[in-house]
Amino acid sequence: VVYMKTLGHYLVRDGEQEITCAISPRLRKKLIYPTADPSSLRHIVRGVAEIDAVDPVAIGDQVHFVDTQDGSGLIVEVLPRRNRLARLAAGRKPLEQVIVANLDYVVPVFAAAQPDPKWNLLDLYLASAESLGLDSLVCITKIDLSENGWDFRAEVDTYRRASYRVLLTSAVTGEGIEELKSALRGRVAVLAGKS
Repeated sequence: VVYMKTLGHYLVRDGEQEITCAISPRLRKKLIYPTADPSSLRHIVRGVAEIDAVDPVAIGDQVHFVDTQDGSGLIVEVLPRRNRLARLAAGRKPLEQVIVANLDYVVPVFAAAQPDPKWNLLDLYLASAESLGLDSLVCITKIDLSENGWDFRAEVDTYRRASYRVLLTSAVTGEGIEELKSALRGRVAVLAGKS
């Protein structure tokens, strides 16, 4: 599983082992083969087409890699994704940029105060996740600050009535942290929010 990437390098977790990998140049292009007799042993490339993605490998992808004998690896195949969170990349070409793949949860994170939550932004995150068939887990942080003015609990109840799971947390008091850890343990999640 790819769990982190930087320019040209992908960190892959294989059991307990972590390997820094590059990707095969073959993943950056689409080879076009002529229609051949199924019994043919030779496949001759007819042309090369560009891929329609910024990067063919995303965080969360299940991959096959080969050991390059120097402690690193080379990703040679990306297995089919069960889902993905993507956007249109910047630039003139209409390329897809996959942010993360094979998710269990999208976790919108919003503060209860300082700054006050933007509920319409939370709605946007939830609608985006729903449109992709992804489950959401809403995390409200800084609940220890909520007593200093703005009351958010009526809004939280609205989301809960709409069948969203909402966890209230505070890094200062520790409230809700164990419940959040339990909800995310063994899952692949992407956190989304203002920071």
